[in-house]
Amino acid sequence: MKSVVAIVIGCLVLHGSCVFGDDQCKDNDAAIRAAAAERGEAEVSGCIDVFELCASDTSSGTKVREMCCETCAGVDPPTDVSLPPNDPANPLQVYLLSGQSDCTGQASVRLLDKDASYAELAGRQEGVWFAGYAGSASPDHFFINQMKPGDERNSFGPEISMGPRLHEVTGRNTLVMKYCVGGTQVREHWNPSTTSNSWDHNLDDGTADWLLQNSDMDFTSKKSLFVNLAYTVRRTEEALAAAGVAYEWSGIMWVQGQGDYSSTWQEYGINLARFFDAVREITGVWDLPVVDNGSAGKHNLRSGKEYAGQIVKGCKMVVVDLAMSSVDPGSDCISSASNACPDDTLINTDLFMHYGWNPDVPAELRGNDKTFHWWKTWPTNMHSEYEGMVLKGRMLANQFIRSFTKIPLPEAIAAQDPGLIFPWLACTPLGSGKPSADEICWMDERDSETRSQSCTPQPPDNSPEGPPPGVPEACSGMNAEMNPIWSIASAPPLLGQPYDEDTSKLDKNAKERRRLDLYHTSAAEAGVGPVPLMIFVHGGGWRGKDSSDVLTKLETIDWREYGYSVASLGYRLSQHAVHPAQIEDVKDGVSWLRAHAAEHNLDPERFIIFGTSAGGHLSSLLATTASQPTDKSRVAAVMDFFGPTYFGQAEEVNVEFGESSTSSVALLLGCAPLDCPEKFADMQPAMHLDASDPPMLIIHGTGDETVVYQTSEFFYNKAIEEGVDATLVISEGATHFYNSVLKANKGFTVTPEAAARDTPVDTMLSWLRERGLVLSCNGTPTPGPTPGPTPSPSPTPAPPVGPIDDDNEGEEDQGTIQSCVTKHCMSQVQACRKDKDCESLLLSDGGNSNPDLNQLKENAQALTFSECACTACPQFGISLCDALLMEPSPTPTPPSPEPMIDPPEPSPTPTPSPITDSPSPESPSAGPESAPTPVMDDTTSSARMFTLSLGFLLAVLCVVDW
Repeated sequence: MKSVVAIVIGCLVLHGSCVFGDDQCKDNDAAIRAAAAERGEAEVSGCIDVFELCASDTSSGTKVREMCCETCAGVDPPTDVSLPPNDPANPLQVYLLSGQSDCTGQASVRLLDKDASYAELAGRQEGVWFAGYAGSASPDHFFINQMKPGDERNSFGPEISMGPRLHEVTGRNTLVMKYCVGGTQVREHWNPSTTSNSWDHNLDDGTADWLLQNSDMDFTSKKSLFVNLAYTVRRTEEALAAAGVAYEWSGIMWVQGQGDYSSTWQEYGINLARFFDAVREITGVWDLPVVDNGSAGKHNLRSGKEYAGQIVKGCKMVVVDLAMSSVDPGSDCISSASNACPDDTLINTDLFMHYGWNPDVPAELRGNDKTFHWWKTWPTNMHSEYEGMVLKGRMLANQFIRSFTKIPLPEAIAAQDPGLIFPWLACTPLGSGKPSADEICWMDERDSETRSQSCTPQPPDNSPEGPPPGVPEACSGMNAEMNPIWSIASAPPLLGQPYDEDTSKLDKNAKERRRLDLYHTSAAEAGVGPVPLMIFVHGGGWRGKDSSDVLTKLETIDWREYGYSVASLGYRLSQHAVHPAQIEDVKDGVSWLRAHAAEHNLDPERFIIFGTSAGGHLSSLLATTASQPTDKSRVAAVMDFFGPTYFGQAEEVNVEFGESSTSSVALLLGCAPLDCPEKFADMQPAMHLDASDPPMLIIHGTGDETVVYQTSEFFYNKAIEEGVDATLVISEGATHFYNSVLKANKGFTVTPEAAARDTPVDTMLSWLRERGLVLSCNGTPTPGPTPGPTPSPSPTPAPPVGPIDDDNEGEEDQGTIQSCVTKHCMSQVQACRKDKDCESLLLSDGGNSNPDLNQLKENAQALTFSECACTACPQFGISLCDALLMEPSPTPTPPSPEPMIDPPEPSPTPTPSPITDSPSPESPSAGPESAPTPVMDDTTSSARMFTLSLGFLLAVLCVVDW
């Protein structure tokens, strides 16, 4: 790279001088840019890119100060500094902000102060501090002070809005440490492995002064940016420590990319990951979260950033870019900060129609009269102006909160989040899709094999945090009591994933809505899995909200802590498409998750769908219309929270869901219900109930005035009539809110009563555990009772018989038997309940609980395995599970091959392979057919031997069938 000094020397011959206007000095960017162009220096697009020379006493520095007076202004640190207060209980949250010119920032403090719309950002920011350099960077210019626009100089970067947003939402005192330099790239300038950025770590005493004295630190050169950054980190830490301020590093915000546009995606990704690894090392946090921005509409840069997120050692990296524009792959013009290539760049007119157009964009190119100060000068200085910069800072903060905290964004903030309204999404089909005027997207240049790889955390050997909890201990601890021992995964969430491989034929609304978000659990990174999946469907009367609504639900109970990954599905709203579009979208979302389960370490046989209000309706509608083995969108269970599942008796239902032509239901149908009765019936989950439906947990509040709770009572009773494994929880006084029905401050009732626990949340967790829908340990679920087919309460569980096997000898074999029986019976028991012929065939004496074992084997020969297992399970499943739990015994001798059945018919419900991955219930405390309290005599011993023999017979049949 040519020396910037040479560029400035070139500027000398231009006889340039500062340009003044509005009584304010203005940078002569054109002169700097022209000098750079003469010398082939493409990375210099204005004064911001020679900013580091502002403090130089050389002739070059003098000339820069003349030509770049606005950029160089304010070189003295503020004198009235204020350090954050010390609060050990709530340590100061420190964020590292770094990158190139749009991180440094050219946004005008003067314009910001004049705009009353941003009055909250003027003056000192309560609870927010800034650490960095006044004017150009040098050891003498370092300061920490309560944040105020203008302290650094009379222009600003994303810190001005990023810091206040982080403080506003998290409620924590926040400090932004900033070191940014324009016109730079990670290939050389920020590369920690270059000679200029290296130092002797063996002699390093860990202080800022040591780096200053013993490294190649040079604030007037771009060659040592990494060591300069390390020095800035140490200065910040030492200042806080000297003042006795408790702090912790919270995240890295990286705004860079343009300088590396000549690199391939792979080169850029490798360089970027190496940089992040090194930055984490100097902060002492090996997996410090990273929010990355700065793709600048370039496909290779975005692909490289995504690749960096796959290979960076600590994972926890997410990329957020605004869908403002995309480089046209057929164009020869490469946009830069000094040339927007307006004739060759695909722009998102919807974004500009929403926010407004830069004031200097000609009227004939605008779609409306709205203005928004995006850039300094269009199209020759594309550095962010104050409104664009404020938007960028808030977008970075919002993304960090969504990805790396459990705090949901307030609805008012989420509704204005540019990262949610206009996310820059990957083109479809992946690998071959291209952007167009109608679809502003980025082309994923990674090959398919690379694209499918997941990030694997690689903690350093000396990490105090170490790797995730050990698999056996952690997993067994969770399964025993469903303890929330896991956490948010290191890997960033998958946001905005389209259901469709090719979106080119979809209308705009379908492109935006037919997408899902996937949030991972740390269990998936701990060697445990595949993990179960909670699939959320948002409410909003079928006409509002979106997939981000799941974040508010995770605040009440974060399923990731219980070993579940969480998906949230989007769907078309009723103002854009009518029924059945919504349920089709939900089904397609589940189908995508099934098809990609392996690459995300998900167990497709433990998909649980849940939703609130309209989302509860769609969840139940999916469960009742996609319950066959051939259905690609089938789920293992559904949890319906106050969903309108039945509309047949309109007078019993609130007018919101009545038969009015303006009701939510009519808008969903596209007609008044009485005008389209067949369509009206088709959209009601209650009309589709049958015995093949998966287990259902229905939760509703008596104080709900939007959807009356009698709706759920009807749905539950009809489900029971149809032979569905259903449970109903009614929260007294609870309203039409998720946290309201789960808190149940006025009490709650559960039907059947045997399913009740201390709280609705405990009941829900127990319900999942009893059905085997929890995270398994090493593929073998922790044993528990089989759920019964009827709502009748179960007897008090029998006490253990004999000693418990503390060494768990034989546990794998017994778990295999039980998981086989339980898994298969769970899916078959409802369909077989009414099959008297099947029952009489199996049970030689018409229902005797102790038929002759030989007769049982003979009858088994005449049956398919599914008939045998499902008929046996209601009679013997519970006692079998209890016996296995209470008194593990050596593996019984398998029966001879003679009684084996003929090749079985396909099982109506898919089952995982190997058998030991099958989910199974947990606790022996409930079930409709619990064994009576055993007495230790010969009769009891015979019964126990019978149940164990039956279990092994079924296990062998499992092997044959599966």
